[in-house]
Amino acid sequence: MSENNQADLFDTPILFIVFNRPDLTKKVFAEIKKIKPKQLFIAADGPRSGNANDAIKCQEVRDYLLANIDWQCDLQTLFRSDNLGCGLSCAGAVDWFFEQIEEGIIIEDDCLPDSSFFVFCSEMLDRYRHQERIMHITGVYSGEPYLSQYSYYFSRIAPVGAWASWRRAWLKYDYYMKSWPDFLKEQQIRNLFNKKIQQDFWNWNLNALYLEKLKGTWDVQWAYDVMRSNGLVIHSGVNLVTNIGFTVDATHSSNAGNILSNKDKESMEFPLRHPVFIIENKLADDYKNRYIAGAVWYNFGIKRFLRDLGLFRLVKSVVYFLKRFL
Repeated sequence: MSENNQADLFDTPILFIVFNRPDLTKKVFAEIKKIKPKQLFIAADGPRSGNANDAIKCQEVRDYLLANIDWQCDLQTLFRSDNLGCGLSCAGAVDWFFEQIEEGIIIEDDCLPDSSFFVFCSEMLDRYRHQERIMHITGVYSGEPYLSQYSYYFSRIAPVGAWASWRRAWLKYDYYMKSWPDFLKEQQIRNLFNKKIQQDFWNWNLNALYLEKLKGTWDVQWAYDVMRSNGLVIHSGVNLVTNIGFTVDATHSSNAGNILSNKDKESMEFPLRHPVFIIENKLADDYKNRYIAGAVWYNFGIKRFLRDLGLFRLVKSVVYFLKRFL
């Protein structure tokens, strides 16, 4: 590849996290392929033990990706032979990524980005590189109110799937949440959210995760790390990412009726209009807590009750069956 062609490649490193869904992987990779990153990292968990279908699909995903990188790039892979599960596998992949680069973009196999997402993240990474309090960049916008004269706003809530960050921020990540008992004892959540139902929602979910009632996750720990660090998250003012992974075979996102499922994506307008003040938008966060996180009394209360009884997954499966077949 000539130097001129090299100059056209996308500078910001990208980590693509995949597993066993070839159809989704192909759609998302088609968007990555359009921008041709100079540095491409691919991480894949191993097939689950005793699952022959997993072994076939995991290998299909890996073979497809390696056969369809048709530009010259610095390619690095982390293809695991054993299955670590979603939590340890994804956390380990991001660890591996930031051990080698200072800043970059992370995309999972079920998050379909608009091409402007990559440019938006790259500009934000550059602009806020030395702003220690800013820890996370997301292209997910759910209709929350914000000052629309700007291209983005600041939040306390850190959605993953398609996002960007810096090594300096990820160094604060703690999969095992060792600081959580003190955070809970001191009721620090009151300093983050004003409404009691939201405080209860986050306290219960984070405590359940700490006590291993909610297994196989890694992203809630990261959301907690942003909160405990008094960090801020950059949210785009238009939705730049469509989640196409709300399917029955998804690890966590199996509810196709979820408000985030297949939400239309848009393109960001450039040049970006930057906010004057770096301050959390509490109105937007209240919206996300209420409608996205489900921190309302009827949703939070019922889920907590069912989880405490060990019935949540059973009821969820019955509801899905009724919706699908009746």
